[in-house]
Amino acid sequence: MENDKLIEAPRLLLVSASGVKAGKTTLSTALVWYFSKVYSVIGLKVTTAESGRPCQRHSTGCGACQFDGPFVLSQELDRDSPKDTSKLLASGAKKVFWLRACKDSLAQGFEAFNKLISKRYLVVAESNSLRQFVKPGLMYYINNPLDSVKASAKNLDKLCNVLVDLGHSLEDQKADLIARSALARSGGQDFFKQFKISPAGQKIRDKYKAQDFADYQSY
Repeated sequence: MENDKLIEAPRLLLVSASGVKAGKTTLSTALVWYFSKVYSVIGLKVTTAESGRPCQRHSTGCGACQFDGPFVLSQELDRDSPKDTSKLLASGAKKVFWLRACKDSLAQGFEAFNKLISKRYLVVAESNSLRQFVKPGLMYYINNPLDSVKASAKNLDKLCNVLVDLGHSLEDQKADLIARSALARSGGQDFFKQFKISPAGQKIRDKYKAQDFADYQSY
């Protein structure tokens, strides 16, 4: 049974995945690229750290898990670096933020982020841990059966609106297809009604809604 104390985030489109390198960033950037043509989009990258536990990336020197205080929220300004946040910005997001938080302060960090964002924005976020504290308006879950399931991904497949089943890592071409078919997928149409669409965006949305994506129900 789902936690009834979750933070309601109706404007949040959350991308989660079963394992490392399954394709969260690939799908997130494709979603930002597509929906930024129709709506105003904000990108969010979430990194969690647990005191006393080794770096989740099994590396040293990147600084992702090293910060002062319960959480740090920073804005990405560089669209040319190879970082995930830069990729989201280069894909068309109006702004991109990186939330780094101790696991028990993740809800607090997300609320701080939420206060910065106007209600007109669609937020595309990539995270597994965030789903423990936040109920998104729409959730994608990438399942790669060839990888071991991360602890943070346990039971997420039962909470998602759209399940993307893979036999390998997500390719750019498939991610683009999934993004384009989002309006035809479960839960998508009600979710997108809350955002204002530009006249140009309306034409793009109608174009893809009119197409038949029945052949792409599994990937």
